[in-house]
Amino acid sequence: MTPVLRVGIFGFYSYQNLGDNVMAYLFSKCVKDDGHDPIVYAKRRSDKMDWGFKICSDIKEFVESVDVVIFGGGGLLIPRQQPSEVVEDFNDDLELILECTKEKSIKLFAFSIGGAGKDIDEIVPVARQELIRRLNYVTLRNREDLKLLAQANTEGEFLDDVVWTTSRKISGSRYDKGRSRLRVGLNIYLGSSRRSRLAKRILQIVTRIRKDIDFIFYEINPKKDGHFGAFCANLTQDNFSSKILTDVEDACGEASSLDLLITTRLHFGVIAMSYGVPCIA
Repeated sequence: MTPVLRVGIFGFYSYQNLGDNVMAYLFSKCVKDDGHDPIVYAKRRSDKMDWGFKICSDIKEFVESVDVVIFGGGGLLIPRQQPSEVVEDFNDDLELILECTKEKSIKLFAFSIGGAGKDIDEIVPVARQELIRRLNYVTLRNREDLKLLAQANTEGEFLDDVVWTTSRKISGSRYDKGRSRLRVGLNIYLGSSRRSRLAKRILQIVTRIRKDIDFIFYEINPKKDGHFGAFCANLTQDNFSSKILTDVEDACGEASSLDLLITTRLHFGVIAMSYGVPCIA
């Protein structure tokens, strides 16, 4: 009989970043479906992470509670020269978990992680170099990162991004696909450049003209104060609405309900496409 393992899931979770939280959910669901016990590390647990899995917010307690640790997914191998405050916070946790798991000789695995095609000695901070060297096995979501396996003397392979499997694990649309009005979702982050201002103006004109379409403006990575930082047109029109998506199941329900998604965020687009929804990136 196969023993039940306590499997730690570690990644860039609990920072209200939808794409990473979807991956935490998917890994936990897969572990649970295979008969093991997932434990997710999330320093800032929110009520939007009530997934039916155990969640731990202390690194040392987390390491004491698990038999193995899975890292992923996301860009854990992307060099971070000038990290933001939240990335610095994550880096501190990464260093500590590597230290604690080394002391306890816990095996480490990583799935669906990615980099930027850099050599291992170009990846900063150095804790991310240590991570790839310490892994017992890894799947990489980008083919250009395969060279890291030889450089780190780590076993692994290329596999498509785990987010493509979203539709297999999370139920889909709550809306009638046979409805007469089209639903178009927009999740677009624009800067202040001249090109961005022009794009914003074009979007405002197009959405205002097409009153036969329901436009839903989404924010999937809100600030601490709940600020809606994504593009959003004037909501005075009846066919305009906006939503902040931080709950995994709600976000997947929204994405799968659309007839078209326009987004500048990779994983939100992949979530929608996993349900067969066309996406413009």
